[in-house]
Parts: sequence; C-alpha cells; structure tokens
Amino acid sequence: MSRHEDNFQLSLPPEEAKNLCGQAITSLGWPIVDLGYGWSTSESFNLGFTWPVSMQVVINYGDAGMSRLTIKASNFGFGPIQSSHVKGKVRTLRQRIEQMFQQGPQPPAQSQPQPQPPAQPSSQARQSKGEEIFRDGVLLEDKGQ
Repeated sequence: MSRHEDNFQLSLPPEEAKNLCGQAITSLGWPIVDLGYGWSTSESFNLGFTWPVSMQVVINYGDAGMSRLTIKASNFGFGPIQSSHVKGKVRTLRQRIEQMFQQGPQPPAQSQPQPQPPAQPSSQARQSKGEEIFRDGVLLEDKGQ
C-alpha cells in the first residue's frame, strides 16, 4: 500500500481552517465526508495505471491562533507509480488549500437564475395574424395583398 502524509500550519482558527479545507476539496470535485475533526475524501476509480487515492484531512490546534493540518493519503497499489500518484494528490490538495487561504474568504455561492436563450422559431409553417405564413422565421406568403 502506498502512503504519504503532509503537515503544515495555517494562521486560522481550527473552525475556519476546517471550512476552508472543505471548500478546497469540493472545488477539486472530490466527494467529501465530514469526520467532525476534519474531512475524508477519495478519488473515483478510473481505468488506468493508478489506483484511487483515499485522503483524510485532520485539523488540530497549532501555535497560538493557528491550525495544524495533516493530510494523510493512501491507495492500494505498490511501486513508484502508485507512490508518486499518492504524493501528487496530497500536493494538489495542499496547494489548493494554500491558494484559497491566500485569496481570502470566499462568499458562499449564490444560485442566480440563468438567462433563458431566446425562443427559436418553429420549423413548421404557421399562420400569423391570418395574413402571413412563416417558416423558420421567413415570410413565405402574405395573403393580405
């Protein structure tokens, strides 16, 4: 089994660090499970050379006003390919957490209504005002003249 662990600190209280980590994991498109003291996530299986990586992010109190984050990751396989895959996923998550920390707090996403595309004219011939016949928005015949 390939394993990798990374520890680092953020200058945030643990509650805020936990929220930030959850947002970072979600932004990467990985499923997320709340463990109370941190998060658990894993890749979905994709046919290829590597096995999916399972990760846990544990948040503890660090130095004054800081949080200590520990990212633990593992997968089923052995060898350099599996090992570098696990390390790469840990590195990706850590970089995303640090990037989001540098950007500052993000407001929660609000669902805004999407603009509706303009209605397309019907492909069938239709009569309008009892005088004009249109097909695909083009006047075919004007019976008023």
